[in-house]
Amino acid sequence: MPMEISNHSEYLLEKRAEKYSPITYLGTVHQGYCSVISKVIAWYLLSRAKNNSIVELEKSIGYRDTKSVSHRVSNLNALMSSLSRENILDTLDKFGELIYSDYKYQNSTTYDLEYDGVRYPPKVIFGISAIALINRPLFADEFSGGVNSPCFHILEALGFNIVKKNKSSDGNEFEDIDFLINDIEMIGNDDSLSVTEREQLIAARKGQGKYRKELIKLYGKCIVTGIPYEFMLRASHIKPWRVSNNKERLDPFNGFLLSSNVDILFDKGFLSFENSGELILCDELKNEFTLRLLGIDLRKKVMIPLGTFQYLDWHRKNVFGRCKGK
Repeated sequence: MPMEISNHSEYLLEKRAEKYSPITYLGTVHQGYCSVISKVIAWYLLSRAKNNSIVELEKSIGYRDTKSVSHRVSNLNALMSSLSRENILDTLDKFGELIYSDYKYQNSTTYDLEYDGVRYPPKVIFGISAIALINRPLFADEFSGGVNSPCFHILEALGFNIVKKNKSSDGNEFEDIDFLINDIEMIGNDDSLSVTEREQLIAARKGQGKYRKELIKLYGKCIVTGIPYEFMLRASHIKPWRVSNNKERLDPFNGFLLSSNVDILFDKGFLSFENSGELILCDELKNEFTLRLLGIDLRKKVMIPLGTFQYLDWHRKNVFGRCKGK
C-alpha cells in the first residue's frame, strides 16, 4: 500500500514511536527501518489508502469513487448497510474505554445519541461501530454526521434517538449550525486541497474573507433594501454551499450581498429574482404592509451580472417557492 508520508505527517508524527520508528521526528522516512506499528496506525493507513488498494475481510470493499482524490467514503449507505443494533450496543458498552480522538473525533457540539438515559456523540458511536463490518473503525474525516446524513438515518433506523443538546425557539437554528460545523470539518480534512484553498473555502462558507470582499466590491450594498452598512450585510450563496462544487463556492457570481432579513427570505425560498433583475415573491410576502416592514420596493430592479444567470436559474427551480422556515 504505497503512501506519501508527507501528506499525513501531522497525524503520524503525533503517534510516532520513540524508538525504532520508520519515520523521523521531521516527518521523513528512515529508509532502512522496519517497525511494528500499533493497531490505530494500521487502521489510519487503511483509511488513507486508495480504493483499489483496500482489501479487508478477504473481499474488496469499494469505499470511494474510483476517481476521487479524497479519502472520504462515497457510498456510506452501502458500506454500512449490514450494521445492526447489536453492533451499536457493543460500542456503547465500550464507550468509556474509547480514546476517540485517536480516530480524529471530537465531542459532539449539537446532537447526542440518547440511550437508556445516557447521551453519547452519535458520529463517534457510528464510526467506531464500523469495526464490526470492515474490521476497523471509520475515522471522523471519512464521513459526515448531522441532519439528513446517512450516519443519522442509519442510527435512527436501528431505533436510536438523536436529540439536540439544547432547545431553541428557532427549529432551524441548530440544523444550520450543524451543517456549518460539518462543512468546515470536511474542508479542513480534505487532503486534496492546499492550505490556501482550505482557508479560502472555509472563509467563503462563513461568508467572510475574499469571497465577501468581492461581493462588497460587486454590489456595495444590499441589492434589495439598499442598506450600505457592511456589518448588517451577508455574503449569501445563490446556489447553496452544500450542492456547489469548490469552484462554484468561491465564484462571486454565485452570490448576492443581502441584509440579514432578506438573506433568510432568499435562503428559505420566499423570494428570488428574474435574470432581468425583477424581484419575485412567494404569496406570503405579497402584501403592502409586509413589504414596507421589510424595506422591499417591488418597483426596484437589480442589475444582475451575466455570470449570475446560471445560479439564479438553479435557485428559481430548486429553492424559490418552497418557503421553508414558515
